[in-house]
Amino acid sequence: MGGTPLMIQYFATRAEHPGVILLMRVGDFFEAYGDDAETIAADLNITLTGREDGGLRIPMAGVPHHACERYVARLISKGRRIALMDQVEDPKFAKGLVKRRVTRVVTPGTVLEDNMLDAKSNNYLVAAVIGDPVAGIGIVDISTGEFLTTEIGGDRRLDGLLDEILRLEPAEILVPEGAGEELIEAIRASTSATVTPYARREADRRPRDSREHLLTHFGTQSLRGFGCEEYTSGLDACSLILQYLGETQTSALNHIRSISTYSSREYMMLDGPARRHLELTVSLSDGGRQRTLLGVLDSTLTPMGGRLMRRWLEEPLLDVGRISRRHESVDELARDAIRRGDVLELLRGMGDMERLVSRAAAGLANARDLVALKGALERLPELAVVLGGAVGERLTEIGHRLACPPDIAARIAAAITDDPPAGLREGGMIRRGYSAELDELQSAAADAKTWIANLERTERERTGINSLKVGYNAVFGYYIEVTRTHLARVPENYIRRQTTANAERYITPELKEAEARVLGADEKATDLEYELFLGVRERAAEASGEVLAVARSVAELDVLGSFAETALRNHYTRPVVNEEDALEIVGGRHPVIERLGPRNSYIPNDCRLDTECRMYVITGPNMSGKSSYLRQVALITLMAQIGSFVPADRAT
Repeated sequence: MGGTPLMIQYFATRAEHPGVILLMRVGDFFEAYGDDAETIAADLNITLTGREDGGLRIPMAGVPHHACERYVARLISKGRRIALMDQVEDPKFAKGLVKRRVTRVVTPGTVLEDNMLDAKSNNYLVAAVIGDPVAGIGIVDISTGEFLTTEIGGDRRLDGLLDEILRLEPAEILVPEGAGEELIEAIRASTSATVTPYARREADRRPRDSREHLLTHFGTQSLRGFGCEEYTSGLDACSLILQYLGETQTSALNHIRSISTYSSREYMMLDGPARRHLELTVSLSDGGRQRTLLGVLDSTLTPMGGRLMRRWLEEPLLDVGRISRRHESVDELARDAIRRGDVLELLRGMGDMERLVSRAAAGLANARDLVALKGALERLPELAVVLGGAVGERLTEIGHRLACPPDIAARIAAAITDDPPAGLREGGMIRRGYSAELDELQSAAADAKTWIANLERTERERTGINSLKVGYNAVFGYYIEVTRTHLARVPENYIRRQTTANAERYITPELKEAEARVLGADEKATDLEYELFLGVRERAAEASGEVLAVARSVAELDVLGSFAETALRNHYTRPVVNEEDALEIVGGRHPVIERLGPRNSYIPNDCRLDTECRMYVITGPNMSGKSSYLRQVALITLMAQIGSFVPADRAT
């Protein structure tokens, strides 16, 4: 457990977080000791060293604090869970051991950093609970603020649960303590996601009603407004997620302000084998997405649109009205080239509003994130104007939903410079004129720096030493350097501070006074900039719910525009979807295969199935296209039910 105060601090904290790797900030490094050091040294291929501790040598490994995010990403990719123990007081003012505490636990399902996320895929944390008579699933993506739940009943509820997990492709799956090895092994056999058996800390082990937990979190008296008032196992799964986030990502709970329910009965059921063999998102040949239906259909221009496109593809609708409204929107955008072009131009390059505001709500956004958020928000009014003349019901609704609190973008624009630094303690974030106090501090520092800059010229003139230089280093601060050949001409008021191989370095009272003004004003200005930035970020965080709602409308518009672009580019037609017991495809083409060969080389096929003819018997030699024809019919049907146009002359 360690003998020195630092090691006692580390190992005591380590004991409070079982099952994780603890990285502790020590100076310019995040360090691990003992078994954790050996683990990260092997995973990251870095040097394993040691630290003397009361006569023992403890294994030690560390990574630079400024590159910590990159190394944590590599550990997360290996399924590790990382606790970051940061300094919570300035070492300059610490009395004795610097105070430290765990500020964040990073797990595969609780990642918020861009370099750890796929821009066009959700990063789901799922909780699975097998109850009687239903199984429950809780789903959250803290990078976008989505929180969902559903329940699956029947004797085959475990199979339904596994199919839903397979569809979601979560990064991490929580199972409650005591769930049993059968559930854990079944989940591990069906997915490569990290499975985390969740045991609550001793202080939280008292029985707690899941419904009461959710009511407390949302600040409501009923769950009826969320559609889950009658849920049981689904609420248990959601409560499990909230408890887990409370331990690992407390700040992420701030923008999870609502929960949505869905039913797998609302969507076309696709089991694991069907998804794989239809190659919806992953190619069987190379594991990529280019030779998939997603690769063909996805022309989205925003990350949130890309994520929604993937979700629609995995959830083909069964409601004719919802399908028809999507087709109507795609048809209108396809026919109106000017409106479509204006929409796509405004969407192109738009920042990821969902993840940007989620990072702000979690207290992780930097100044560049806020500038990107501002840029996206500033496009919304023009986008609403473009949709103002839309005729279709869905496009009109989207246009009305693009309103966002105008003060957020204006506040960011007034406060944050156009090209701020990545760090929050480097200065240069806050625009001049935003804070009179900051402007005064910066002016004082600038005046002192100008005096120091002019000092070299005035001292050369006064002493006649043309080689005299004014320099700075972190140890001695500002100094006047005179080479040895001119030492006889050094004025009496120079105070020798350092000797080098070829010169002497001096200070003067006036120089140290100017240095104090510079460094004091700079330090105060940096601290004030940080405080001002936190105020702007907090305002963005307060509006996270509204921004997320707008972002989801933008995502839907992006997907509809992508469908329209793809339809025109690939010569798709609008299908007819109805409740009749018939399927008719005239001149159908396989959407993926036709893109792989020369243009117009794919030979179209027909398919007619109804109450009179419910089966085709397809014969032919190997590689003659039998399975391609089967998949073609399935993919055209699926495309129609997600709202896309289809590769056919006519389809019903």
